[in-house]
Amino acid sequence: MASEGAVQYFCGGVGADERRAMRALEPRANLKLLFVTVKRGGYLADAAVTISDGKATRFSAVADGPICLLQLPPGKYRVTAEIAGASHAVQVAVGAQPGKAHQVAFSFPGEAWDGIWASDEEKQQARE
Repeated sequence: MASEGAVQYFCGGVGADERRAMRALEPRANLKLLFVTVKRGGYLADAAVTISDGKATRFSAVADGPICLLQLPPGKYRVTAEIAGASHAVQVAVGAQPGKAHQVAFSFPGEAWDGIWASDEEKQQARE
């Protein structure tokens, strides 16, 4: 996990290797964020995430995958996620005990569906 101030985090989940790494790190997290499309529930990356405690910003990054695992100091936070101009915010309370992550799913409008039930990664592999 990387660190930003008192916050440890790992964002990813694209590809089998990253998903295995995420499963191994999940017991250390007390907050799990997921970014998906509204209609298909497809994974999204590149969400701009900001977490504040009402006094200061505690975390700010662009998620390079659809899942972010965070270990925050216990407390109440406002979590904001933005993708392509669409923004959502929620209030969360996280405890001190890792392994019992508070989970938040953010749903965003997705790209127009091309009629193929495959991930972008699978579609790219098929084109190659």
